[in-house]
Amino acid sequence: MNNLVHIFESIFEKSKFKCIVSDVFEKATFSLKFWEYDSVSNINSLSEFLSSYTDDWTLFILLNDETISSFDSKFIYDFTKSLNEIQLLEGDVLELKLVIYKKNNSTTVNVYNSKSFEDWLESRSAIEVLNVVLNQIKKNGYVNFNYIDNPSALLFSKRIRINSLKSVDDLPRTYLEYFNFNQNTEYPFIANDFEIENTPNIDSSISVHLGKLQNLFSLTSLFDNSYLENGILNFQLKGYKFLKSKIRISDLNQDYDTYSNITSWIYSENANIADKLGISRNILSLEIDNDNLIISNKVFQSILSAHKIYLKENVAKYLEVRTKINNDLNEILKEIRSSLQELSQNYQKSNFLYLSFFISVFVLRTLMKNDFEDIFTTDATVIFFALLSISFLYLAYTIWVVCSLRNRVKKRYENVKAKNLDVLNKNDIKRILNNDSEFDDEICNFNLKLTIYVILWILTMGVLTVAVAFMSEIY
Repeated sequence: MNNLVHIFESIFEKSKFKCIVSDVFEKATFSLKFWEYDSVSNINSLSEFLSSYTDDWTLFILLNDETISSFDSKFIYDFTKSLNEIQLLEGDVLELKLVIYKKNNSTTVNVYNSKSFEDWLESRSAIEVLNVVLNQIKKNGYVNFNYIDNPSALLFSKRIRINSLKSVDDLPRTYLEYFNFNQNTEYPFIANDFEIENTPNIDSSISVHLGKLQNLFSLTSLFDNSYLENGILNFQLKGYKFLKSKIRISDLNQDYDTYSNITSWIYSENANIADKLGISRNILSLEIDNDNLIISNKVFQSILSAHKIYLKENVAKYLEVRTKINNDLNEILKEIRSSLQELSQNYQKSNFLYLSFFISVFVLRTLMKNDFEDIFTTDATVIFFALLSISFLYLAYTIWVVCSLRNRVKKRYENVKAKNLDVLNKNDIKRILNNDSEFDDEICNFNLKLTIYVILWILTMGVLTVAVAFMSEIY
């Protein structure tokens, strides 16, 4: 049995009494006033019910509005004895009062009588309810009202809900930088925090309060400047026109839901918030005035259309910048490949020069001497080694030139990325350049071919040197 009133009715079924219930955020009070009392022998059902929850409680016995005894969980079984010992005289009024002190340092606040709690909610404004649960939301991320007598009830929003322990993001969040709400520190919220995300199966005043809070924080996160004062939101809007006005939070009913739709769209993802916010402010400044802030869904459609036009214009600019970046990359890669081709040609020319000299001397000397000994004279050998020295100097110069070119190309590549940061963000540039993979592959290929050419150059000169030394008359 999860209804305290029913428990009391079963315990005191032979007595006649009236039960008055008061269930608010901080505590729940059940007051039983008897006009006929019959003794009881067992209160196990009450004890078991109370012990199943972590809230503290005290049971008072009052006679003629004066407390004569009190009991907590440690002395609950002394209650029946004390109650039955009371001798009622004519005109005496016996009252039994159960006060439950709710713990509000966790995510859940127990509600023992949902009807009474709903009456309390209805007697409070949306901002008053928010102020009551504010510390708990800031500490735990949300507050959950556990309707004990109605466990099937379900209502969910990120910050205030009924019978739901679903986790949510912590507060505060970075998007608060996009608007200037004076009480941002006290109320670090946007509309989505109070949006009802399911179909409630309970007709609760919480639904009404959540709707007003959602519309309230739609306005604070949409307008440029705003502040709360005595239940009134004062704000300024700077768009194509300047607007300054105020509105009562109690008036933020369903007529203002379009604002929630707009802010839900703006903050639905982290990308392009500033752009969408600027477009929305411009359109709204043309559609509303100081005396009438209510807008229809057509205004939201106009904002969406304006954003599409904005995106088309920016896509054209984006494609233009992207094409330019790719063209610059192609020019850089072309320069790298051209330098490799030049290095290859220099290698071939060098080989042709020294091979021509070697073959010429070899052929002439063999034809003249008609043998293969001492083909290279002292003069020819000196000339060969002089040319060889020049070749190594030329090799060193060539390596310095191509390495300088490689470093210059790298710097140019970084400059291409840097000069486009004012148009595109860093991630966009990385994506366009495929995370530098093509450029890095080209540089690796450049380094590999340079190494191969240097090794071949040295090996070729080495082989010719050994051959000349073997056939020289000097050695």
